[in-house]
Amino acid sequence: MRFSLSIVFIVVLGFSTVAQQQLNPGQVIDSVYCTSDNSHSYSLYLPSTYAADRAWPIVFIFDAGGRGKLAVEKFQAGAEQHGFILIGSNNFRNGPMDQAFEAANRLFEDAQSRYPIDGDRLYTAGLSGGARVATAIATLVPDVDGVIACAAGEHSQYPITDEHAFTFVSVVGHTDMNLYEVEVLHRRITNSQMNHVMINFDGGHGWADDETLSTALEWIKAYSEGSAIDMEFPNAQPGQFDAETLTRHQQEGQWQNDLAYPLFRLEGQDAAGAVTELTAQINSLINIERTAKTNHERLMANRLLGYIALYTVSNGGSRLGQQQFEQAIPFYQVLAQTHPKNAHMWFFVAKLNAQANQKAAALKAYNKALKQGFEGDPSLSKKEVYAWLQDEADLQALLWKGLPAFF
Repeated sequence: MRFSLSIVFIVVLGFSTVAQQQLNPGQVIDSVYCTSDNSHSYSLYLPSTYAADRAWPIVFIFDAGGRGKLAVEKFQAGAEQHGFILIGSNNFRNGPMDQAFEAANRLFEDAQSRYPIDGDRLYTAGLSGGARVATAIATLVPDVDGVIACAAGEHSQYPITDEHAFTFVSVVGHTDMNLYEVEVLHRRITNSQMNHVMINFDGGHGWADDETLSTALEWIKAYSEGSAIDMEFPNAQPGQFDAETLTRHQQEGQWQNDLAYPLFRLEGQDAAGAVTELTAQINSLINIERTAKTNHERLMANRLLGYIALYTVSNGGSRLGQQQFEQAIPFYQVLAQTHPKNAHMWFFVAKLNAQANQKAAALKAYNKALKQGFEGDPSLSKKEVYAWLQDEADLQALLWKGLPAFF
Protein backbone atom coordinates (compact mmCIF):
# COMPACT_ATOMS: atom_id res chain seq x y z
CA MET A 1 0.00 0.00 0.00
CA ARG A 2 2.89 2.37 0.58
CA PHE A 3 3.87 2.40 -3.07
CA SER A 4 0.35 2.48 -4.46
CA LEU A 5 -0.27 5.58 -2.37
CA SER A 6 2.57 7.40 -4.11
CA ILE A 7 1.44 6.15 -7.52
CA VAL A 8 -2.07 7.46 -6.97
CA PHE A 9 -0.74 10.96 -6.35
CA ILE A 10 1.74 11.00 -9.19
CA VAL A 11 -0.45 9.40 -11.83
CA VAL A 12 -3.86 10.72 -10.87
CA LEU A 13 -2.74 14.25 -10.19
CA GLY A 14 -0.71 14.28 -13.36
CA PHE A 15 -3.17 12.93 -15.90
CA SER A 16 -6.79 12.85 -14.82
CA THR A 17 -9.35 15.35 -16.06
CA VAL A 18 -11.89 17.30 -14.06
CA ALA A 19 -15.41 15.90 -14.07
CA GLN A 20 -18.26 18.39 -13.91
CA GLN A 21 -20.80 17.79 -11.11
CA GLN A 22 -23.76 19.76 -9.83
CA LEU A 23 -22.96 20.50 -6.19
CA ASN A 24 -23.94 23.20 -3.70
CA PRO A 25 -20.97 25.41 -2.79
CA GLY A 26 -21.12 26.86 0.71
CA GLN A 27 -22.85 23.78 2.16
CA VAL A 28 -21.44 20.72 3.89
CA ILE A 29 -22.45 17.54 2.07
CA ASP A 30 -22.62 14.54 4.41
CA SER A 31 -21.70 11.77 2.00
CA VAL A 32 -20.26 11.72 -1.50
CA TYR A 33 -19.69 8.15 -2.67
CA CYS A 34 -16.49 7.34 -4.51
CA THR A 35 -17.20 6.41 -8.11
CA SER A 36 -14.56 3.68 -8.18
CA ASP A 37 -15.78 2.05 -4.95
CA ASN A 38 -19.09 3.11 -3.44
CA SER A 39 -18.23 1.42 -0.16
CA HIS A 40 -16.03 4.48 0.43
CA SER A 41 -17.48 7.93 0.96
CA TYR A 42 -16.51 11.34 2.27
CA SER A 43 -18.01 14.57 3.53
CA LEU A 44 -17.42 17.53 1.22
CA TYR A 45 -17.25 21.29 1.50
CA LEU A 46 -16.79 23.63 -1.44
CA PRO A 47 -16.33 27.34 -0.67
CA SER A 48 -19.26 29.57 -1.64
CA THR A 49 -17.00 31.18 -4.27
CA TYR A 50 -16.20 27.81 -5.82
CA ALA A 51 -16.04 27.67 -9.60
CA ALA A 52 -14.90 24.80 -11.78
CA ASP A 53 -12.84 27.01 -14.09
CA ARG A 54 -9.95 27.50 -11.66
CA ALA A 55 -7.75 25.24 -9.52
CA TRP A 56 -8.35 25.05 -5.77
CA PRO A 57 -6.26 24.05 -2.76
CA ILE A 58 -7.65 20.99 -0.98
CA VAL A 59 -7.40 19.44 2.47
CA PHE A 60 -7.96 15.69 2.95
CA ILE A 61 -9.08 15.14 6.56
CA PHE A 62 -8.90 11.95 8.64
CA ASP A 63 -10.90 11.86 11.85
CA ALA A 64 -9.93 8.95 14.11
CA GLY A 65 -13.55 7.79 14.31
CA GLY A 66 -14.57 8.19 10.66
CA ARG A 67 -16.61 11.31 11.44
CA GLY A 68 -16.12 12.97 8.10
CA LYS A 69 -18.88 15.53 8.49
CA LEU A 70 -17.71 16.64 11.94
CA ALA A 71 -14.14 17.02 10.68
CA VAL A 72 -15.23 19.09 7.69
CA GLU A 73 -17.45 21.28 9.86
CA LYS A 74 -14.53 22.03 12.18
CA PHE A 75 -12.55 23.44 9.23
CA GLN A 76 -15.51 24.97 7.39
CA ALA A 77 -15.14 28.58 8.58
CA GLY A 78 -11.44 28.65 7.71
CA ALA A 79 -12.01 26.97 4.36
CA GLU A 80 -14.64 29.54 3.46
CA GLN A 81 -12.39 32.43 4.50
CA HIS A 82 -9.21 31.17 2.85
CA GLY A 83 -10.64 29.28 -0.14
CA PHE A 84 -10.07 25.56 0.44
CA ILE A 85 -11.94 22.46 -0.71
CA LEU A 86 -12.43 20.08 2.23
CA ILE A 87 -12.82 16.31 2.03
CA GLY A 88 -13.34 14.30 5.23
CA SER A 89 -13.17 10.51 5.08
CA ASN A 90 -16.17 8.58 6.39
CA ASN A 91 -14.22 5.31 6.20
CA PHE A 92 -10.97 5.98 8.01
CA ARG A 93 -10.71 4.59 11.53
CA ASN A 94 -7.76 4.02 13.81
CA GLY A 95 -6.32 0.69 12.76
CA PRO A 96 -3.87 -1.00 10.36
CA MET A 97 -2.01 1.31 8.02
CA ASP A 98 -2.91 -0.65 4.90
CA GLN A 99 -6.59 0.09 5.61
CA ALA A 100 -5.77 3.74 6.27
CA PHE A 101 -3.88 4.06 3.00
CA GLU A 102 -6.71 2.30 1.16
CA ALA A 103 -9.20 4.88 2.48
CA ALA A 104 -6.82 7.70 1.53
CA ASN A 105 -6.33 6.36 -1.99
CA ARG A 106 -10.05 6.22 -2.63
CA LEU A 107 -10.38 9.88 -1.59
CA PHE A 108 -7.47 11.04 -3.71
CA GLU A 109 -8.73 9.20 -6.80
CA ASP A 110 -12.26 10.50 -6.48
CA ALA A 111 -11.31 14.08 -5.67
CA GLN A 112 -9.05 14.36 -8.69
CA SER A 113 -11.72 12.97 -11.00
CA ARG A 114 -14.39 15.43 -9.79
CA TYR A 115 -12.81 18.72 -8.73
CA PRO A 116 -10.26 21.16 -10.20
CA ILE A 117 -7.42 20.70 -7.70
CA ASP A 118 -4.27 22.78 -7.49
CA GLY A 119 -1.54 20.13 -7.48
CA ASP A 120 0.87 22.52 -5.76
CA ARG A 121 -1.44 23.06 -2.77
CA LEU A 122 -2.39 19.64 -1.45
CA TYR A 123 -2.77 19.26 2.29
CA THR A 124 -3.69 16.57 4.79
CA ALA A 125 -5.11 16.94 8.29
CA GLY A 126 -6.20 14.59 11.00
CA LEU A 127 -7.17 13.96 14.60
CA SER A 128 -5.27 11.58 16.89
CA GLY A 129 -4.57 8.44 14.83
CA GLY A 130 -5.80 10.42 11.83
CA ALA A 131 -3.08 13.01 12.51
CA ARG A 132 -0.46 10.27 12.41
CA VAL A 133 -1.83 9.03 9.08
CA ALA A 134 -1.97 12.56 7.66
CA THR A 135 1.68 13.01 8.61
CA ALA A 136 2.68 9.57 7.30
CA ILE A 137 1.16 10.38 3.92
CA ALA A 138 3.16 13.61 3.74
CA THR A 139 6.40 11.76 4.50
CA LEU A 140 5.69 9.33 1.65
CA VAL A 141 4.28 11.64 -0.99
CA PRO A 142 6.24 14.73 -2.12
CA ASP A 143 3.07 16.28 -3.60
CA VAL A 144 1.67 16.99 -0.11
CA ASP A 145 2.57 20.58 0.75
CA GLY A 146 1.40 20.74 4.35
CA VAL A 147 -0.11 18.90 7.32
CA ILE A 148 -2.34 19.96 10.21
CA ALA A 149 -1.87 17.36 12.95
CA CYS A 150 -4.35 17.69 15.79
CA ALA A 151 -3.94 15.81 19.11
CA ALA A 152 -0.98 13.65 18.00
CA GLY A 153 2.40 13.82 16.31
CA GLU A 154 4.10 11.64 13.74
CA HIS A 155 3.59 7.94 12.98
CA SER A 156 6.34 5.75 14.45
CA GLN A 157 6.76 3.85 11.16
CA TYR A 158 6.95 7.02 9.06
CA PRO A 159 8.87 9.63 11.10
CA ILE A 160 9.55 13.17 9.97
CA THR A 161 13.18 13.60 8.92
CA ASP A 162 15.36 16.50 7.80
CA GLU A 163 14.70 15.62 4.18
CA HIS A 164 10.99 16.42 4.44
CA ALA A 165 9.98 19.89 3.33
CA PHE A 166 6.22 20.08 3.92
CA THR A 167 4.72 22.73 6.21
CA PHE A 168 3.72 21.21 9.55
CA VAL A 169 1.18 22.61 12.02
CA SER A 170 0.81 20.89 15.39
CA VAL A 171 -2.45 21.65 17.20
CA VAL A 172 -2.86 20.24 20.71
CA GLY A 173 -4.94 20.93 23.82
CA HIS A 174 -3.46 21.81 27.20
CA THR A 175 -5.06 18.70 28.77
CA ASP A 176 -4.42 16.34 25.86
CA MET A 177 -2.54 13.21 27.01
CA ASN A 178 -0.51 13.46 23.77
CA LEU A 179 0.77 16.94 24.61
CA TYR A 180 4.09 15.56 25.81
CA GLU A 181 4.84 13.69 22.57
CA VAL A 182 3.76 16.67 20.46
CA GLU A 183 6.08 18.95 22.42
CA VAL A 184 8.96 16.52 22.02
CA LEU A 185 8.38 16.42 18.25
CA HIS A 186 8.10 20.20 18.19
CA ARG A 187 11.48 20.59 19.87
CA ARG A 188 13.06 18.10 17.50
CA ILE A 189 11.96 19.70 14.25
CA THR A 190 12.21 23.36 15.30
CA ASN A 191 15.83 23.56 14.15
CA SER A 192 15.14 21.76 10.87
CA GLN A 193 14.41 23.38 7.52
CA MET A 194 10.71 22.59 7.91
CA ASN A 195 8.19 25.40 8.27
CA HIS A 196 6.56 24.48 11.55
CA VAL A 197 4.40 25.95 14.30
CA MET A 198 2.82 24.43 17.40
CA ILE A 199 -0.49 25.92 18.54
CA ASN A 200 -2.07 25.19 21.94
CA PHE A 201 -5.76 25.54 22.76
CA ASP A 202 -7.83 25.12 25.90
CA GLY A 203 -9.13 21.58 25.66
CA GLY A 204 -8.33 17.90 25.80
CA HIS A 205 -7.95 15.12 23.28
CA GLY A 206 -10.10 16.23 20.38
CA TRP A 207 -10.49 18.70 17.57
CA ALA A 208 -9.54 22.27 18.38
CA ASP A 209 -12.08 25.08 18.15
CA ASP A 210 -12.99 26.43 14.72
CA GLU A 211 -10.96 29.63 15.19
CA THR A 212 -7.76 27.72 15.97
CA LEU A 213 -8.21 25.46 12.95
CA SER A 214 -8.87 28.50 10.77
CA THR A 215 -5.54 29.87 12.02
CA ALA A 216 -3.88 26.61 11.04
CA LEU A 217 -5.30 26.88 7.52
CA GLU A 218 -4.12 30.48 7.33
CA TRP A 219 -0.61 29.35 8.28
CA ILE A 220 -0.27 26.73 5.57
CA LYS A 221 -1.83 29.01 2.99
CA ALA A 222 0.56 31.82 3.90
CA TYR A 223 3.60 29.60 3.56
CA SER A 224 2.39 28.42 0.17
CA GLU A 225 2.24 32.07 -0.85
CA GLY A 226 5.58 32.89 0.76
CA SER A 227 4.20 35.35 3.33
CA ALA A 228 4.18 33.38 6.59
CA ILE A 229 7.35 34.93 8.04
CA ASP A 230 5.47 38.19 8.71
CA MET A 231 2.56 36.45 10.46
CA GLU A 232 1.94 36.21 14.19
CA PHE A 233 -0.45 33.63 15.65
CA PRO A 234 -2.06 33.47 19.10
CA ASN A 235 -1.08 30.55 21.36
CA ALA A 236 1.91 29.61 19.18
CA GLN A 237 4.58 27.93 21.30
CA PRO A 238 8.35 28.55 21.12
CA GLY A 239 10.58 25.79 19.87
CA GLN A 240 12.99 26.14 22.78
CA PHE A 241 11.45 25.58 26.23
CA ASP A 242 12.75 26.93 29.52
CA ALA A 243 14.37 24.67 32.14
CA GLU A 244 11.20 24.34 34.22
CA THR A 245 9.16 23.23 31.22
CA LEU A 246 11.83 20.73 30.17
CA THR A 247 11.82 19.26 33.69
CA ARG A 248 8.04 18.88 33.49
CA HIS A 249 8.39 17.17 30.10
CA GLN A 250 10.87 14.69 31.54
CA GLN A 251 8.68 14.00 34.59
CA GLU A 252 5.60 13.42 32.47
CA GLY A 253 7.50 11.22 30.02
CA GLN A 254 8.89 9.10 32.85
CA TRP A 255 5.42 8.64 34.35
CA GLN A 256 4.05 7.58 30.98
CA ASN A 257 6.84 5.02 30.73
CA ASP A 258 6.01 3.75 34.22
CA LEU A 259 2.36 3.32 33.22
CA ALA A 260 3.11 1.54 29.94
CA TYR A 261 4.14 -1.80 31.44
CA PRO A 262 1.11 -2.37 33.70
CA LEU A 263 -1.17 -1.22 30.87
CA PHE A 264 0.45 -3.81 28.60
CA ARG A 265 -0.09 -6.50 31.27
CA LEU A 266 -3.86 -5.96 31.23
CA GLU A 267 -4.06 -8.46 28.37
CA GLY A 268 -1.94 -11.15 30.06
CA GLN A 269 -2.22 -13.66 32.86
CA ASP A 270 -1.30 -11.03 35.43
CA ALA A 271 -4.22 -8.76 34.51
CA ALA A 272 -5.51 -8.68 38.10
CA GLY A 273 -2.12 -7.53 39.39
CA ALA A 274 -1.94 -4.89 36.66
CA VAL A 275 -5.38 -3.58 37.64
CA THR A 276 -4.23 -3.27 41.27
CA GLU A 277 -1.04 -1.45 40.28
CA LEU A 278 -2.84 0.89 37.92
CA THR A 279 -5.54 1.63 40.48
CA ALA A 280 -2.85 2.86 42.89
CA GLN A 281 -1.30 5.01 40.15
CA ILE A 282 -4.70 6.42 39.19
CA ASN A 283 -5.53 7.28 42.80
CA SER A 284 -2.22 9.13 43.07
CA LEU A 285 -2.95 11.09 39.90
CA ILE A 286 -6.48 11.95 41.03
CA ASN A 287 -5.04 13.20 44.32
CA ILE A 288 -2.46 15.32 42.48
CA GLU A 289 -5.17 16.72 40.23
CA ARG A 290 -7.25 17.63 43.28
CA THR A 291 -4.49 19.10 45.49
CA ALA A 292 -1.97 20.42 42.96
CA LYS A 293 -0.30 23.67 43.95
CA THR A 294 0.51 24.61 40.37
CA ASN A 295 -1.44 24.53 37.15
CA HIS A 296 1.36 22.50 35.53
CA GLU A 297 0.92 19.71 38.09
CA ARG A 298 -2.84 19.65 37.69
CA LEU A 299 -2.68 19.56 33.90
CA MET A 300 -0.01 16.85 33.93
CA ALA A 301 -2.18 14.63 36.16
CA ASN A 302 -5.16 15.29 33.92
CA ARG A 303 -3.19 14.33 30.80
CA LEU A 304 -1.84 11.13 32.36
CA LEU A 305 -5.34 10.08 33.40
CA GLY A 306 -6.40 10.72 29.82
CA TYR A 307 -3.50 8.61 28.58
CA ILE A 308 -4.71 5.68 30.71
CA ALA A 309 -8.32 6.20 29.64
CA LEU A 310 -7.54 6.28 25.92
CA TYR A 311 -5.38 3.15 26.11
CA THR A 312 -7.99 1.17 28.02
CA VAL A 313 -11.01 2.20 26.00
CA SER A 314 -9.17 1.55 22.72
CA ASN A 315 -7.89 -1.89 23.68
CA GLY A 316 -10.98 -2.85 25.63
CA GLY A 317 -13.15 -1.77 22.73
CA SER A 318 -11.26 -3.98 20.30
CA ARG A 319 -11.98 -6.97 22.53
CA LEU A 320 -15.64 -6.06 22.77
CA GLY A 321 -15.74 -5.94 19.00
CA GLN A 322 -14.60 -9.57 19.00
CA GLN A 323 -17.08 -10.42 21.80
CA GLN A 324 -14.19 -11.26 24.13
CA PHE A 325 -16.07 -9.98 27.16
CA GLU A 326 -13.92 -11.58 29.83
CA GLN A 327 -10.71 -10.25 28.25
CA ALA A 328 -12.25 -6.77 28.04
CA ILE A 329 -13.06 -6.61 31.78
CA PRO A 330 -9.60 -5.55 33.08
CA PHE A 331 -9.44 -2.66 30.61
CA TYR A 332 -12.84 -1.32 31.63
CA GLN A 333 -12.12 -1.83 35.32
CA VAL A 334 -9.14 0.48 34.93
CA LEU A 335 -11.12 2.89 32.74
CA ALA A 336 -13.79 3.13 35.44
CA GLN A 337 -11.11 3.97 38.01
CA THR A 338 -10.16 7.03 35.95
CA HIS A 339 -13.80 8.16 36.19
CA PRO A 340 -14.68 6.98 39.73
CA LYS A 341 -17.87 9.05 39.97
CA ASN A 342 -19.24 7.96 36.60
CA ALA A 343 -22.16 5.70 37.51
CA HIS A 344 -22.72 4.52 33.94
CA MET A 345 -19.08 3.43 33.66
CA TRP A 346 -19.42 1.20 36.73
CA PHE A 347 -22.68 -0.16 35.37
CA PHE A 348 -20.89 -1.09 32.16
CA VAL A 349 -18.25 -2.97 34.17
CA ALA A 350 -21.09 -4.79 35.95
CA LYS A 351 -22.57 -5.78 32.60
CA LEU A 352 -19.27 -7.14 31.33
CA ASN A 353 -18.73 -9.20 34.48
CA ALA A 354 -22.27 -10.55 34.19
CA GLN A 355 -21.63 -11.62 30.61
CA ALA A 356 -18.47 -13.40 31.79
CA ASN A 357 -20.50 -15.04 34.62
CA GLN A 358 -18.39 -13.26 37.25
CA LYS A 359 -21.28 -12.72 39.64
CA ALA A 360 -19.41 -11.36 42.65
CA ALA A 361 -17.54 -8.82 40.52
CA ALA A 362 -20.78 -7.87 38.76
CA LEU A 363 -22.45 -7.17 42.10
CA LYS A 364 -19.47 -5.14 43.33
CA ALA A 365 -19.44 -2.96 40.21
CA TYR A 366 -23.24 -2.63 40.24
CA ASN A 367 -23.15 -1.44 43.85
CA LYS A 368 -20.56 1.18 42.86
CA ALA A 369 -22.88 2.32 40.10
CA LEU A 370 -25.74 2.61 42.57
CA LYS A 371 -23.51 4.51 45.02
CA GLN A 372 -22.75 7.03 42.29
CA GLY A 373 -26.44 7.52 41.56
CA PHE A 374 -27.06 5.08 38.71
CA GLU A 375 -30.69 5.00 37.65
CA GLY A 376 -30.79 3.57 34.13
CA ASP A 377 -34.08 2.03 33.13
CA PRO A 378 -36.61 2.52 35.97
CA SER A 379 -37.70 -1.10 35.50
CA LEU A 380 -34.18 -2.29 36.34
CA SER A 381 -34.29 -2.58 40.11
CA LYS A 382 -31.64 -3.51 42.65
CA LYS A 383 -33.87 -6.36 43.77
CA GLU A 384 -33.93 -7.87 40.28
CA VAL A 385 -30.16 -7.75 39.95
CA TYR A 386 -29.61 -9.30 43.35
CA ALA A 387 -32.12 -12.04 42.49
CA TRP A 388 -30.08 -13.00 39.43
CA LEU A 389 -26.93 -13.20 41.48
CA GLN A 390 -28.68 -15.69 43.75
CA ASP A 391 -30.78 -17.59 41.23
CA GLU A 392 -28.61 -17.29 38.12
CA ALA A 393 -31.43 -15.70 36.14
CA ASP A 394 -30.58 -13.96 32.86
CA LEU A 395 -28.85 -10.78 34.04
CA GLN A 396 -27.27 -10.18 30.65
CA ALA A 397 -30.55 -9.21 29.01
CA LEU A 398 -31.54 -7.25 32.10
CA LEU A 399 -28.34 -5.22 32.05
CA TRP A 400 -28.59 -4.58 28.33
CA LYS A 401 -32.06 -3.18 29.00
CA GLY A 402 -30.71 -0.67 31.48
CA LEU A 403 -27.64 0.32 29.49
CA PRO A 404 -27.71 4.02 28.52
CA ALA A 405 -27.86 4.68 24.80
CA PHE A 406 -24.49 6.45 24.62
CA PHE A 407 -22.71 3.23 25.52
